[in-house]
Amino acid sequence: MIAAAGLSEYRVPIAGLPFGHVLMDTCRAQQELSFKATPVERWARDTAAGCAASPPAGDSRHYAARAQEIELARAYAQTRASADAAFLEQLPATD
Repeated sequence: MIAAAGLSEYRVPIAGLPFGHVLMDTCRAQQELSFKATPVERWARDTAAGCAASPPAGDSRHYAARAQEIELARAYAQTRASADAAFLEQLPATD
């Protein structure tokens, strides 16, 4: 679907690119160093505030395709909603 939409070079613009996606296990840091993670609500708020305060000098790599990405996401959401509705209509009624 992504390639058919003309986005064959698409890369998810999160999670430390260009290094790839990372899932970090902090158990040993918690046990050995008494590490305590920042609650996600605070981390997200602080991260968003920091990014807003220091915007990048230029667009991210592949940003030129952003309009296509949005169009594809909207088309997918619409298709998915239609498929979900059709599926639910086929279910037997419950009383």
